Amino acid sequence: MVDRPDGIFLFRLHKERVFYMSERVLKHSGHIPKKELLSAGVCIGKFTHSRKFRLLITALDYLARLAQYRVWLKPSGEQHFVYGNHVVKAGIAWAEET
Repeated sequence: MVDRPDGIFLFRLHKERVFYMSERVLKHSGHIPKKELLSAGVCIGKFTHSRKFRLLITALDYLARLAQYRVWLKPSGEQHFVYGNHVVKAGIAWAEET
C-alpha cells in the first residue's frame, strides 16, 4: 500500500485514528494547526481505549486490491458485519481465489 507507482503514500496517526494519505496531502495538512485538523486522507482504522486496532469500513476498498480471496456475503451476513459482529460461516455465499 505504501509503494505505489503514482506517488508516495503514508500512514499517519492523528487522535487515535490511522489515516492513509499521499505525501502531497500530508504537506498541505501541515499548514493547519493540529487542534483544528479533523482528518486528512482516508481513515483506515482506530485504536480503542484498550489499545486494540479496529479496521473501519473505509479501509475495505484499499485492502480489497491486496486480498488473496474474494468472499461474497449473504444479506444476513452483511447485517452481522455492518453491526460490528464477526462474519460467520453461514453468512458466506461463496468464495473464490483472485
